[in-house]
Parts: sequence; C-alpha cells; structure tokens
Amino acid sequence: IPEMSEYGEDILTLAKPPILAFHDWFTDRTITPHATELRMVSETWELGGTADLIAYVDGNFEIIDFKTGAKNEKNKIQVAAYVKLAKENGMNVSRGRLVHLDRKYSSKGEPQYSEIIIEEDEIDEYFVLFRAAKAIYKKMHKPKRKGKIMPLQDVPNMGEEITPGQYRVKLTAI
Repeated sequence: IPEMSEYGEDILTLAKPPILAFHDWFTDRTITPHATELRMVSETWELGGTADLIAYVDGNFEIIDFKTGAKNEKNKIQVAAYVKLAKENGMNVSRGRLVHLDRKYSSKGEPQYSEIIIEEDEIDEYFVLFRAAKAIYKKMHKPKRKGKIMPLQDVPNMGEEITPGQYRVKLTAI
C-alpha cells in the first residue's frame, strides 16, 4: 500500500476504499506487469488511448482498465478498442479485463472490486460498436473551418508525410 501521509484526511477518506480494493485485486491473482499507462495510437483506426495496465494475469496476456465511477456497459467498448490498439502495436493480448474498484466499503467494512473479462471472441463485436459510436460522433461534431479545402498536391509541404489524395485545410490569414 503506498505512503499516503502527505494527503489530507478528506482525500484519504475518498481514496482509501478503491486503493485497498486494487491491493486486494492485485494480490488475489498472479500478475506479471508488461506496461502501465501505455499510450497507443492506431493510424488504421484513427484512434489513440492510454491503457492502465498491460500484464499477464493468471497466464493470460491482457489489457486491464480500472474504473472507480459508476459501472457502465460502454466501458467494455473502450477496453475492446484498447485491445485492438495493442494488437496493432505488436502486442499479442488475448483479452481485456475491466476492473471496477468500488469507492465504498462493503456492509462488512471491506474493500470491494468486481471485474468483467472481455474474451477474444467478443472483442470484434464491441469494436464494431466503438466504430459506429465514433462515426456518429464525427458526423455530429464536424469541425468548423475557415478557408479553402485543397488537394494535397496544391498545398505547400509542411514537413508531414501524408498519403496522396488526402486533403488538408489551408487557412487564409486575416
């Protein structure tokens, strides 16, 4: 358990149950960490994210995402996207795991956690939902741009490597 004496009592009161729940979760299984807070990017899927933990958990190479807020089905979609990111970045993860660290103690005064494992055969199903949600978001939140859209070959090179046929916005100075 980390040293927490530098924090105020109010912060400690709020943080202690999920910290202790994490400790219980970690010690209840065999875990060999591979990476923590790993930023990943996919050019193919045009997405990026930061995985909380990539580790061998009881022999399975997994993406683990920790949550302390309300339990939400959409978190499975996020974990599936992280698994896709990891695979594209050369990691042969076999599944995802969502660990909910409860902010409150049980009725017996003990820390609580729950977990959901997203098996490899479920990843594609949840990733389809992710892509659909992303498409809807992009459609509803089109960026407001000023200027002309020009074919790439007509725009001066800005030092970026961009595939021919893509378009870049050229902003006009005011």
